[in-house]
Amino acid sequence: MKEDAKIYCAQMEEIKKRVACINQFLNSSFSYGVDHYDYEVVCIHLRKILELIAFSNLAANKNEVDKMHKNIEGMWNARKLLKLIGRINPDFYPKPIEISAPDSRGVKIINFIENGYLTKEEWVQLYNLCSDFLHVWNPYNERERFVNFKISVSEWVQKIQNLLGVHTVQLLEDRIFTVFMNYPMDGKVHAFPAEPADESKIHKS
Repeated sequence: MKEDAKIYCAQMEEIKKRVACINQFLNSSFSYGVDHYDYEVVCIHLRKILELIAFSNLAANKNEVDKMHKNIEGMWNARKLLKLIGRINPDFYPKPIEISAPDSRGVKIINFIENGYLTKEEWVQLYNLCSDFLHVWNPYNERERFVNFKISVSEWVQKIQNLLGVHTVQLLEDRIFTVFMNYPMDGKVHAFPAEPADESKIHKS
């Protein structure tokens, strides 16, 4: 595996750990005793997951990462962040796929998943929802301190898992990889190069 793919996989492993932390917290009866403390725990992990999704495919290129970190300092606008990343790599966002079982010829068909996953628009929405709880609350703000997640946190997590479970991603220099978050052989993240010759086997569902 190329070095950039290895780094990408390491970032995906970090996402898996943070998803596990959220699920463990949600499935336990533990609480800090103050609602907004509980929100903060969930929000910080969700926010880190979103940043990992957005920035992971740049992680293998030190020059681009250095430039990116300089440009994002103090930038909290989610749409601007995605736009900035898109200037470096327009196809940075993962594309969730399903892979069929081999047919009689031993050919597997790749189908792009059309719904049920975290879209770019939902990435922006969730990023913004989490933002209020990453900073000290304004003591003069009388608004109740809670997050209206629109859907349950468990549903957000499921959308993230649907996005990443098996996906293709284009790293810099037009390198495309198929990524398995839980590869059957060892349960770890694995990335395999997708050769141009395979394009004839890629179909939208």
